[in-house]
Amino acid sequence: MERKKLSKLAAAFSLTIALNAGSPFAPREAQPRIVEAATTQEDFKSYIQEIRNRYHQVLVPIIDKHPYVLGGFKNFTNDQLKQDLEIYLPIYVTAANHVGHPDWYLVLWLVHEHESGDSRMEGWYYRGGFQRSYWFFSDEAVERAAAGFEDLAQLPGQRFRKNHGSQTDDYKEAVWAADKLAADYESAKEAMPYGNSDQWLLRALESYSSTWAAESRFWEFVKLRTFMPVDLFADLPNVFAREGVSRYVAE
Repeated sequence: MERKKLSKLAAAFSLTIALNAGSPFAPREAQPRIVEAATTQEDFKSYIQEIRNRYHQVLVPIIDKHPYVLGGFKNFTNDQLKQDLEIYLPIYVTAANHVGHPDWYLVLWLVHEHESGDSRMEGWYYRGGFQRSYWFFSDEAVERAAAGFEDLAQLPGQRFRKNHGSQTDDYKEAVWAADKLAADYESAKEAMPYGNSDQWLLRALESYSSTWAAESRFWEFVKLRTFMPVDLFADLPNVFAREGVSRYVAE
């Protein structure tokens, strides 16, 4: 019996090593990146205000005119969802632009709402508002992914501060989630070179969650983008002075 137990432990240890050292199934964590000097607080405040202005001038009228467009967000009223979007939109926009997919502000909103009700609900087996599996993706990986975006911590209304004994700032989890989706999107492009951006996005979403959840989020995104301008924030300056486009995959 003892020999069997030792054998099982050895096998589990070998699997752990494989998952963290070059196996094709290994989880990929964010790597340290060069962060230049931050821009001024005035630049940051103007950036946030411009996002909020476009939210009120463009997105709110669309939601009010077409209330059914948010039908995929089943847990909350449209007023609650508009409140959530106002809180988190600067974070979604920043994370989406950072990975070179400005239209993903809508994708991140869908993932955030579906995973935790925009950080209203705490999961038992996962961590943070984007329900990260901390068995595979460590808190340190999130810290590395979010380095240089500390100004986003100033934004009021973010709900998760600690979860399962760990700091889980929403802005950090959002940047990490965008990084992961971007890496899986690039992997899908390599695996399906003759595919298209929708197919690659769907594959990335499938890597993030179950197939059923991924398909649901993808089709909600397709619906949202028929009403909401996907390039609404594409022209915003990079006030965080990050070098290049984020890449989650370890070199």
